Amino acid sequence: MKMIDNSFTVAEVIQSLIDAWNRRDAMAFKNLFSKDANYITGDGRWLKGHRPIADLCSERSESVSLVDEPSITLYGDVAIATFRWSIENKPVGGIITLVVNRDWKIETLQNTDLR
Repeated sequence: MKMIDNSFTVAEVIQSLIDAWNRRDAMAFKNLFSKDANYITGDGRWLKGHRPIADLCSERSESVSLVDEPSITLYGDVAIATFRWSIENKPVGGIITLVVNRDWKIETLQNTDLR
């Protein structure tokens, strides 16, 4: 079993997630997730799998950025990361917690909007 041993690579997954979102690149965004990933949106929708996750990225929304460095904890063959994001030039954002597997794919993402 391959173990996750590099929090830097998890940080790269997070940055790739933000970059794909800001470009509205649905293909790149969904490819960061495992095929049967779960994504809980800030408004409580539960998306399952690539298609609805890609569709979410295609919806009209604003660009986001990291507020703080992600908190990343490695647990054998998974990593759990939590980070704050904000909409650029607005006082809104949220907190995301995600689980990354040993293949550097996001298994689960939970977004909590802060307003």
